[in-house]
Parts: sequence; structure tokens; C-alpha cells
Amino acid sequence: MNVIVYTTPTCPYCHMAMDFLKKNNIDFQEIDVSKNEAIAIDIINRSGHIGAPIIEIGEQFVAGFDEEKIKNLLYL
Repeated sequence: MNVIVYTTPTCPYCHMAMDFLKKNNIDFQEIDVSKNEAIAIDIINRSGHIGAPIIEIGEQFVAGFDEEKIKNLLYL
């Protein structure tokens, strides 16, 4: 399953989310939205959420570090 974590450099929840994914051996791509305004706007439009992290799991979005929702979407 494709997992993308949209982050900003100073976001502690972004680091928590990525640490959780690493701990559970989930491959993911990190995209720092502070470096690309077009990607930031796109993910806001597609997810309906502002802020970081936004985690895209398949075609679903998780706003913030919601461990239970992430586990459910990844079948952990």
C-alpha cells in the first residue's frame, strides 16, 4: 500500500508519525510541503485538511498523528 507523509520541518507530530511507521516497518515517502507550495495546495485540496502531518494511505487521508486510524488503514 502506498503511504505518503506530508510534513513540515518543525512539526513534532510529523516526526512521531514517521517514527511510528518506521517502527512498524512500513515503507513511506516523506514530502516536505514547506519546500513546494503547489504540493501543499494540492494536498489541502485533496484531503480537505490544513496542517501537518497529512498522511495519505492508499486513497485515504489521516490528519495529524492518529495512531488508531493509521493502524486500521494499514491493518496493523
